[in-house]
Amino acid sequence: MKLRKFSLLVLVFLISLAATTQAQPYMGLNVGATITSDSNLSDNISSGNMSYNTGVALFGSCGADFGISRIELEIGYRDYDVDRHSANGLSEILSGTINIVNYMANGYLVAPFFYPVKPFVMAGAGLATMHSEVLKRLTLNGTQLIDSATNTQFAYQTGLGVIYDVSSRIAVDAGYRYMGAADFDLNGTKVSYGSHNLFLGCRYFF
Repeated sequence: MKLRKFSLLVLVFLISLAATTQAQPYMGLNVGATITSDSNLSDNISSGNMSYNTGVALFGSCGADFGISRIELEIGYRDYDVDRHSANGLSEILSGTINIVNYMANGYLVAPFFYPVKPFVMAGAGLATMHSEVLKRLTLNGTQLIDSATNTQFAYQTGLGVIYDVSSRIAVDAGYRYMGAADFDLNGTKVSYGSHNLFLGCRYFF
């Protein structure tokens, strides 16, 4: 909850800061690896957790660069293979996938002191949709846990990284982001979500 509030406050500050300077529009694309924390699962009867293999992250953005700050809209996609489900002291290997699509407004604060390499911090807020396709029906004390389900919740992210200006038109970004969301509701089962994301991206300025 504290990280969620911090992300919102930083985003509002960065947007207000960006509004005072001239913008340079851009489009960007990022790819990377995403490592998801084990999800806590709970329904009206029992609780457990679910683990995942390392997944792939892909997100695109369009925004405006103001020099020491930038704001953008982002659509992201993360895909994971489900690894294992544990409940009541028992563990079972699973077969299936979970994917997350997020729609974010992001703000960045850039330190232009080490040109052409510039560190940055960022925060964002928006919505995330989780879609599950677990091929085997599971139960918690006889109750169906997850089969195929989709749910959308509030999401937030914060991160840091570095920018390398290749030219006046092209910049390369590398960094880390943490993304979290309110618990998803999949067929009556609450599923927590949080992920650590390492990425490499490129932006083109118009």
